[in-house]
Amino acid sequence: MADIFLSYAREDVGRARLLAEALESRRWSVWWDRRIPHGQDYTACIQQQLDDARCIVVLWSKVSVSSGFVRDEATEGLNGRLVPLLLDVVKPPLGFRQLQTANLSDWSGGTSHDDFERLVESITAIVPPVAPATPASPVIANGPVEAASPAYQPVETERFRFDAFISYAHLDNVELVEGRKGWVANFHRGLEIRLAQLLGRQPHVAMNPKLEGNDFRSDTHLDALRHAAALVSVVSPRYLRSEWASRELREFLSAAEKQGGVRVRDRLRVFKVMKTPVPFEKLPAELQSILGYEFYKVDPETGKVRELDEIFGPEAQREFWIRLDDLAHDIVTLLEELRPDLETRWTPKTGH
Repeated sequence: MADIFLSYAREDVGRARLLAEALESRRWSVWWDRRIPHGQDYTACIQQQLDDARCIVVLWSKVSVSSGFVRDEATEGLNGRLVPLLLDVVKPPLGFRQLQTANLSDWSGGTSHDDFERLVESITAIVPPVAPATPASPVIANGPVEAASPAYQPVETERFRFDAFISYAHLDNVELVEGRKGWVANFHRGLEIRLAQLLGRQPHVAMNPKLEGNDFRSDTHLDALRHAAALVSVVSPRYLRSEWASRELREFLSAAEKQGGVRVRDRLRVFKVMKTPVPFEKLPAELQSILGYEFYKVDPETGKVRELDEIFGPEAQREFWIRLDDLAHDIVTLLEELRPDLETRWTPKTGH
């Protein structure tokens, strides 16, 4: 059970992250879903978290005031658990305008802010901050998880030779414009750069070139796959039809079980990147329960899907980097859990 449930629009994920971190620094456990989930399983999971949360904090913004999903979540808190705040100078939806609302429209993440302090006081009146003995069981961005397993034992350092392995269908890396890199190659480059900035070291992210014939069984391929701390699956219609991608997923999961499990405390070692939307029921069973990172947008008027790529304009490029930043932060969080197994291997020697 989390102390606080954050309700927000996914377009506000950056500011939601700042708030979650600030509240956690005040010794509350915070549950926040970094994607608006789709599908019955996800809805049931969200509902359970809403039922269990001791306090619901809703983030009203230019986007969220029009979100039926956020309004529904906020309504769950009208039984005395709701604490509203403004991320932008907007009117809350009807039914919520009579409530005292903290104004954080000029808040940049610091804790020395009058309205932030009043927000803390309002939350404290509902749930006093008490450091839990064990973390709450959250649904993190890369999938719903169970309570941390005490049976997990950190694996030996030599088991992880790569921070991440990117699994993809090679059709998704074909250049749309001649002379430019494909989507997956650009994704790989961007992920490496962001991970380096967050880790303070050069990350080791494997991505194989196109494989032919029996190359899947090559020592190099299997070595990278089996010795990666995380698997990043780039999902698309072609990915679902790729036997190579299926084998990569199975090989990684098999190796993970021998290394202590696919979960590290409350973190999954598999990350699902949705390059293009696909029917839920066609996803591999192992990926169905994982909340994905959506690297596409759907036009609300036409229903057409646009992948997040710079060829579709600066806004699509901006959204691409926001999604990739979310993914990079979550991979870093996983790697931090594995720090004893990774820092010795990746710490550069001095004197050179």
